[in-house]
Amino acid sequence: MPEGRRRSRLDGKPEARQKEGSAPGTANAKSRGALTEADLILQNLDELKAREMLLITVEQLVREALSATSLFRACDQSLPSKVADKAKRITVAPGEELKMANPGAAYIIERGALEVTVGDGGKVLFGTGELLNTVGLVGIAHEADPFKPKEDGPPADIDRIKAAAKGVGGAYEVYSPGQAPVQIFGERRGRQNTTVGPLAGEACPDDCLCFYSLCPSAAFKEHPPANAPRMSDWLPVRAVGVQPGTAPATEEDGDARGSDDEDLDEEKEVQLKKEPIDLRSSITGSLELLSEIGRHENPGGGATVLEVTMALVDDVGWALGQKSEQASRLRSSLAVFKERVQVLSNIWRSLVSRCSQVFAGMPPEAMWAIAETVETHFFETDEVIVEEGAMSDDLILIDEGMCIVEKIIADGDRASTIPIGRLGPSALIGDLGMMGSGVPRPASVKAETTVEVLRIPCEGILSVMKRYPGMLEGVFFRLREAGNFLQMRMPVRNEVLACVDIFETSEPHFRNEVAANSSRKLFTVGQIVSSAANEDTIYVLETGECCIETVAGKPVSEVVAPCVFAAGDTLAGKGRFPGCVIRASTPVVMMLVIKAKDLSDALSRHYEKRPSPFNMEGIMSPTMRLDHVVAQAEIFAKCSPAFIEDLCAGVELKGYMPGQTICVKGHQDAAQMIIIRGGTYFTERDGVRKIDGSTVIGDLIMLGATHYRQHTVRAQSVVFTAEIPRTHFLEVIGNYPDERKHLETYALKAIGSVGEEEGGVQWPMHKEAPKRLSYLLNLFAGRRFYEPRDDRLKQLAEKSAVLVVQGKAAIVDEDKETEEIISSGATFNEQILLGLSGGSAAGGGRLELRTSCELQFVPHEIWDKVISEFPSDQRQVFTSIRNCMADKAALKHFGFNCGSREMVRMSRLLHSLSDACVEDLRQYFESLVIEPDDPIVQKTRRDRSLFILLQGSIYVEEGKNKSRKEYPEGKVFGEAEVLGISKVWGSTVKASNLCVLQALRIADFWSVMEEHPEDCELVAPLIEEAAKTEATKLEDRIFDSKIFADLATDFVTVLAEHAEDAFYGPGEAVFMFGEECKFGESSMWILLAGEAVVETDLGVEQARLHAGEVFGEAGALGLAQTRCATVRAPPTGCIHCARLHASSIKEAFQTYPEEIHQFEDMFEGRLQENAEFMKSRNQWLQEQAVPALKQTSLFCKHSDKFLADVAAPLIDMPYKAGQIIAEKASIADSMLVILDGAARVEAQDGRVLGTYKKAAALGEVAALGVFGTRPATIRATTKCRVLVVKAAAIQRALSLPDCTPEEIEGFETLMADRDEQVEHGMPMSCLPIEIPEDDPCARAIALQAQKFTIHTGECFEPLLDDTPEGAAFAVVSEGRGLLELASENPKIRRLGGSDASPAVPVVTMGPGSFLLEGMVAAYGCRLRAQTTMKIFRVRYIDFDVAINLESCSTNWLARFRMLESDTRQLLSHRGGSARGVVDALDPHPETRYLKKYRDRRLKAIVLSKEATLRKETLFYEQPSFDYLDRIPPAKVSPYSSPSSSLRREHSAPELRKSTGKTKGLGSMSPVTAGSSPGGSVRLPKLQKK
Repeated sequence: MPEGRRRSRLDGKPEARQKEGSAPGTANAKSRGALTEADLILQNLDELKAREMLLITVEQLVREALSATSLFRACDQSLPSKVADKAKRITVAPGEELKMANPGAAYIIERGALEVTVGDGGKVLFGTGELLNTVGLVGIAHEADPFKPKEDGPPADIDRIKAAAKGVGGAYEVYSPGQAPVQIFGERRGRQNTTVGPLAGEACPDDCLCFYSLCPSAAFKEHPPANAPRMSDWLPVRAVGVQPGTAPATEEDGDARGSDDEDLDEEKEVQLKKEPIDLRSSITGSLELLSEIGRHENPGGGATVLEVTMALVDDVGWALGQKSEQASRLRSSLAVFKERVQVLSNIWRSLVSRCSQVFAGMPPEAMWAIAETVETHFFETDEVIVEEGAMSDDLILIDEGMCIVEKIIADGDRASTIPIGRLGPSALIGDLGMMGSGVPRPASVKAETTVEVLRIPCEGILSVMKRYPGMLEGVFFRLREAGNFLQMRMPVRNEVLACVDIFETSEPHFRNEVAANSSRKLFTVGQIVSSAANEDTIYVLETGECCIETVAGKPVSEVVAPCVFAAGDTLAGKGRFPGCVIRASTPVVMMLVIKAKDLSDALSRHYEKRPSPFNMEGIMSPTMRLDHVVAQAEIFAKCSPAFIEDLCAGVELKGYMPGQTICVKGHQDAAQMIIIRGGTYFTERDGVRKIDGSTVIGDLIMLGATHYRQHTVRAQSVVFTAEIPRTHFLEVIGNYPDERKHLETYALKAIGSVGEEEGGVQWPMHKEAPKRLSYLLNLFAGRRFYEPRDDRLKQLAEKSAVLVVQGKAAIVDEDKETEEIISSGATFNEQILLGLSGGSAAGGGRLELRTSCELQFVPHEIWDKVISEFPSDQRQVFTSIRNCMADKAALKHFGFNCGSREMVRMSRLLHSLSDACVEDLRQYFESLVIEPDDPIVQKTRRDRSLFILLQGSIYVEEGKNKSRKEYPEGKVFGEAEVLGISKVWGSTVKASNLCVLQALRIADFWSVMEEHPEDCELVAPLIEEAAKTEATKLEDRIFDSKIFADLATDFVTVLAEHAEDAFYGPGEAVFMFGEECKFGESSMWILLAGEAVVETDLGVEQARLHAGEVFGEAGALGLAQTRCATVRAPPTGCIHCARLHASSIKEAFQTYPEEIHQFEDMFEGRLQENAEFMKSRNQWLQEQAVPALKQTSLFCKHSDKFLADVAAPLIDMPYKAGQIIAEKASIADSMLVILDGAARVEAQDGRVLGTYKKAAALGEVAALGVFGTRPATIRATTKCRVLVVKAAAIQRALSLPDCTPEEIEGFETLMADRDEQVEHGMPMSCLPIEIPEDDPCARAIALQAQKFTIHTGECFEPLLDDTPEGAAFAVVSEGRGLLELASENPKIRRLGGSDASPAVPVVTMGPGSFLLEGMVAAYGCRLRAQTTMKIFRVRYIDFDVAINLESCSTNWLARFRMLESDTRQLLSHRGGSARGVVDALDPHPETRYLKKYRDRRLKAIVLSKEATLRKETLFYEQPSFDYLDRIPPAKVSPYSSPSSSLRREHSAPELRKSTGKTKGLGSMSPVTAGSSPGGSVRLPKLQKK
């Protein structure tokens, strides 16, 4: 039994009840004697006189007693006083029974006493001031009749009940496995499993057994014992007048009690230690005193009682006919009385209807006495009614609503809850507490719906039991069964004696013998434990409470388990209650009984020749001290006895039922260290269960070395523990510094063996700190669970740094808007560890819990105490705290870690530096945490640094009016200072709230820059430009600008207020085209160093700005509603600007409006320049850009309108001979079109793979977004211009409203085709060279391959080798076609082709066919589709680039070259033959003249023959052949063979003019020239053969 009883969640604050022997470790516990309370009061006459208690008459006593009753307690005292005065007096003679009717009167005893009994229970003397038959006064006893026990009721269907394995239904429902025990006080079925435990996140039968430990009535309700006695009515209540000289109760009477007829002086003879009495109220003291006096004023026996009826109360309360103030009070009190009657009646009805089975046979009068102690509570859904582990013996009756019973179980490395059952109306929680066993709640109960409960304090029930000891007669069998269950499972007896103080110095063998000869006995309420006959017996009270009475039945004291006592003198010491009777006052009392004979025999055997271990002359110690038990633990082995004694003073004693979890793996409970005093237990982990003999649990948790239980500990038997709360441990250890060092050493040694994995969540800033620091922090700043509605949370979070160990919380602002959700491992208010303000004082948010959270609060006092012990590590620890705060701020606001490259590049100055330089710089950034209103930098100071604001806001006050300018997180300042451009700070910068910054000192910056000369060159122009002026700060440089030379000084002064340095890296935009502008809200810039690029809305450069020029004036002055252009830094350099703030611009021009004219003139001039640029730009687009795009394969089929949209943002880039246009492996997002010149493609080793000529296009896959890197290096061979077609330009053109769906569909189809051909490795995978689809080289070729779909009858025209992109080959992947040589000769029609286009067939081509386009095109061939065909064209340049990639394997290249050679031979043979046929059948160009020649020759031959036949000489005029000179020679095909040329050459006759005789005609007569005008020739006569 613990030192004091603690209330559950339902009770609110703990309430201790100090009783005899209940305070462990206290040698000077209070002793109470056998004197009556009246005697003790008489011994303190000074106190009694002060309160005038002896002057109170019996009548006054009765009035006060009636006022103290539950019905009249809230009323004005005048009402019960008047009722008592007017009540009828009735005399009850000795032995006469007082009749109590319903409805009827209530009776309050005025003089004498009544013997009151319930059933066959013991007699109790009711004296002056005690009230009887209250339920009869209210008149509701008859309402209990429906719930009256009946002897002839139907017997319990045991078989049906046992079949319900998963629950009992009704008020109780259990979610238990089939093998779970069905009642707590029954034997387990089968052998208990001692090796297999529950799996993670699952309940086991022992967990479900806790349901019955929480609600024992659940077992009895559905599993009543078959042989349990039955009752037929309520137990009768009898009140009889006492007899004069009634004998006191004896042991033979059982539990009967007698009246107190002994003289007070005789009781004073009892020698007990005198102690002052702490009277809680004068009324209570009066009742106790004068109740005794009243008994002696009626020595003849019997009693005088006052009859109080409801009619009497009404008559007094109404005060009819009276109008005084007292009458008004009476009527008000009557209303209160009626209301109180109604409330108590409803509670009584609930108890009767709900508890008729739990308290079987209990009379309505006793039930009313219990109802007077009941409290009503309401719970909303999910509210906790009973919390597991809470110490409370109160009974909770569920009147309305449903509840869930939850059990904490191990779930991996953390604990979780799982439902094990449900409770409904009539369910009773905690009736096990009536046994006085000190058992923590075995499970939690949470409201499932809105629930109304009745809380019945255990003290109230025990008080009623003392008044009506026989009221439990109906449940006596159950009490006996419960006691037997406990008796069977109590710890072994030698373990119990080892904790008893009187056996501390005895030998173990002696204790074992005494334990073996002792007996464990069970007593129920009212039974006599000890009397005068066995005063020398020693009793070790294990569970329950006992009342110490005089032989006459007068209570004088009580003892509470665990303790040791004896009535009289024993061999172990003198008893403290000689001549008294000891009686069980709780339902079940368990104790060890050591008889005098057994103790004497053991002493004679073990201490015959040695001194006895006991002090027989002294008072026997009642306590069960734990000093020696605690000292035996390893953790306290070297601690001093004084430390052990102080530690034991705060120990809590508890008991656990079989199957109940003592602690759960991963769970953090309130009691950090547990010492096993008796009993056996299991340890469970990862499904394995084993019996553990260790007596210490959780020593490392108490020391702060770990935070979670490493095992689940479950009671196998009844286990008694001594638990040391961590708070008490910390209080004690603070007083013993030497012991603290020893325990620290013990803990640090254990931390090394626990390891980081089991160490739990730690402060992130302490990961690199010494282990001892983390240990001390965990030791002094405990971790606790907090609920979202915990009132302590707000105050703790405001003044402490917070670590979230488990759960989810939120940081909210003043408007309760959630700023951030934090979870396990997150921290809040870390600046408190730096000595800074936290919470709202720092301008931060407030912590709110979203779920139940485990938190660790570290106030500044504890932190100072811990960190002071580490003077050499303080700098490192504080730096780590600042770094962690900066890291958290960077992640929260920007999404990257502090000290990362991304953070460094937040500065526009550092953004343009190389990766290597940024990597070196980030190591030199330092974290700063600044409190509100503290300066970050001060004006005119030279300690220059660059700052990045990660959290909070800063402000600058400047100007005559000290105008304040705020800047939020993300602000970067100090860039000009760290470059050395500004020598001093021009303004003071302060923190508006708590600010977290990163700082880079100027010395560190330049030490890194010196190691990166290329980065120095990038910023050198800015420094050189600044060196030209003697200005030391920005304001001076603004005054030195040319634009302000002719302006008023005051105007410039106002304009320059709040001006700030602005740096922009290569390509970074100052502002963008189209940004909205407004006077007083938009800024203006002055270019101080570098050249700025001015671009159109499409990103085309149109002008450049130089140092000293102003830009952005149109938007800042309201001359334009939007920005007219984009201004950015050049691609290869940085710029330095002075940014003029909008508020300063507005103030300056409103004060000096005449100064605006110069800026208006500047704006008009720039508008005119922009118009001239756009005119020349449009001309370039129409004449060069669009025609160049039209010639590319990607855009050749698109409309001119679409091409104009694509070309609108394009620019041409000039390159010199030898300059690299595109570098291999560089990022590519554009297609390049060569407008002029030529370029070559180079491999990795510098070999030239091919040449691109004018109009060539390359990198179309990059423009399509299919592939983002350049596969090869492109270098200009001559001076050339390249049109850069970016993917963004194509996407922009496609997104325009006037873009046709056909254009969009065409690009979507093209990209889909590319993806497909890359996935399948086409076209290379189609060739018969055994190349797989996933070959890298094949896919690289597939990226560049151009796909053609040729439908039936259509022709594919091959390209010659002299195209801008060079030679190509084609591959057929699908369909069939015929390679043919076309001709216009109709004679070829019979060979092939169509009627419209005759052709000579060359070769048939199908899937996998390979085609050399240049060779085929030279022959003049074409490919006609016989079916739909898919053909891929691959440029040889792209092919050569792919096979030269490092990642490509070319084991198939030899097969490709063989295929290429075979194809060349085939095409040469077939193509040459087809060419010969075509040439042979082609007509000569002078065919008409040749035909005339033939006709004339044939005619001449005919005439010659005719002349020969006539034998006459014929003359004819020789024709003129001058036209033959005009006949051109026949064309010869370059692919024709020499033989064909010869045949063609000799196929025509050789005709030439003759000037003499014809050759070969020697036999012929010569012909005289000019013999005839026509040149006639004489033919010789032909001889006839």
